[in-house]
Amino acid sequence: MTDDAALRALFATRKGGVLATLKRDGRPQLSNVNYAYDEA
Repeated sequence: MTDDAALRALFATRKGGVLATLKRDGRPQLSNVNYAYDEA
């Protein structure tokens, strides 16, 4: 399985993830996100 195929398989089977950013003071901000993956 190629890296691209493995990523597509992962995105197709999962429906959520975590978005990590930094606040102005350097503290991390973690946000749960949902997504819909369309292979088209």
